[in-house]
Amino acid sequence: MRKLALAAATGVAALTLTLVTGMVRAGADRIAFPEGYQKNYVLYGVIDRPDSKLVRYFYVDRASLKAAKFGQTMPDGTTLVMADKKAKLGPDGQPALDKDGHMAADGDVFRLFVQKKGKGWGADHTETQQNGDWEYAAFMADGSRNADVKSFDACFGCHNARQKPAQDFTFLFARYLRDHKRS
Repeated sequence: MRKLALAAATGVAALTLTLVTGMVRAGADRIAFPEGYQKNYVLYGVIDRPDSKLVRYFYVDRASLKAAKFGQTMPDGTTLVMADKKAKLGPDGQPALDKDGHMAADGDVFRLFVQKKGKGWGADHTETQQNGDWEYAAFMADGSRNADVKSFDACFGCHNARQKPAQDFTFLFARYLRDHKRS
């Protein structure tokens, strides 16, 4: 009888620990693939990356765009998407340019990265891996996790340089708000 009670208590303790750690876990698994982002989100920027032969498209969810204000931290729930397309290459192997001098994309989005803010998410990170309450995730275009991305240290490191309240660990979105949404 004691063995049965001990086994039951151990099972309950293990289940409790799993549930508790599951609720406070840090990481990309908090972020789901942003289904329909190309239709349901707002495209707020396109950046040419000749160094990596990519054209990057930047989207934000509509509710966050409406709520965000330049000079203030972004609202919880803000979801930013960076979608990559390969650049069309010219005969010299370099990115081909369109009539406006921008790199021409070749084909569909093949991967995307998501930056999402959630209340209290930053508390689960070390000091060197903390960007307020932001998390990062990487996906393939079909919605599966990008297995090539093993760590988001590079995301945290790069975005850490943008920690002022007006930037709130974002690059292009803070600039977009500054230039297009002052009130």
